[in-house]
Amino acid sequence: MTDDESNDGESCAKCNYEISSSAAALMLNNVYHPEHVVCSKCEKCLDGFSMFVKKNNQPICLLCHKFTSVCKACNLALDDDDVIFEMGEKWHRSCFVCTACKQPFMNFVYFIQNCKPYCLKHSPN
Repeated sequence: MTDDESNDGESCAKCNYEISSSAAALMLNNVYHPEHVVCSKCEKCLDGFSMFVKKNNQPICLLCHKFTSVCKACNLALDDDDVIFEMGEKWHRSCFVCTACKQPFMNFVYFIQNCKPYCLKHSPN
């Protein structure tokens, strides 16, 4: 990159090289080279109309999102390493919490009331 392309030291969040102000792309509060704004699954270029954000702030295209499971609680895409199956649904580990106090369940002991999970302390029974 030449000195003419410098933009006060902003660098691409993916490659860490400086970005010229005329070639900067903003995505998820980070600045990127336009060619680095890609789907984290299939690596196709994304534009503002074809992006869906996963829970860990990784962008995926709408086609990949269509074939990705989503969390019962937050409706965001699930990663294989951050998914649990409870109550017949898939959840992020951090999303499967007591409906009342929002705390995780001790030893996965929970009670269901009106299709919602509750901890022992907040069980409606």
